[in-house]
Amino acid sequence: MNEQRDRVVQQLSEQFAADRLSIDELERRLDLVYQAASPADLVALTADLPALLAPPTVNASLASTRSRVNVVRRIRSLFGNVERSGPMDVPSLLEVRATFANVELDLREASFGALTEISIHATFGNVEITLPEGVRVENDGDGFLGSFECHVSPGAMPMVGTAPVVRLTGRTILGNVEVSAEPPDTIDAMQQHSALPYSQRSIGRG
Repeated sequence: MNEQRDRVVQQLSEQFAADRLSIDELERRLDLVYQAASPADLVALTADLPALLAPPTVNASLASTRSRVNVVRRIRSLFGNVERSGPMDVPSLLEVRATFANVELDLREASFGALTEISIHATFGNVEITLPEGVRVENDGDGFLGSFECHVSPGAMPMVGTAPVVRLTGRTILGNVEVSAEPPDTIDAMQQHSALPYSQRSIGRG
């Protein structure tokens, strides 16, 4: 039932963001989510709420890219902590969910296609993503009583059409999202430094 609990928490958070629930009512229902003993108990927590408007239609070029690749990867954390790093192939759509939780993704060694969408939803949570230098980043995310920030300066990005594009979408509700870009050589430097015997490390020595 964990996935269904996660979906109900997200639905309640979106209803709160749409001013359909007070903060007291949100907290009451969230408590009931984790007390629910059956799927029917979870359904009852949103049954009386009106449907939200459908999200905007995805533009044709993005839809075409997704249909060609048709790969989605999901990373979720619920009342916990998730960390990912190292070489990996990032699909055309990466969904990241943090609900009362923390997610940290170091993608500096990852491989990207021509267009990648990272859909981020942080509800009372924190998401930090580090991208490799040399990608173009489009930030279409927003925050409700929270922060959704991209620390990649437009002036530091490659020219249009010369590099992979990473599009950030989603929303943070009473949470924090931070995306930055760093060169991969900082990884090697940190790994080499940590591998040295303590007596040979330069930190704190004159």
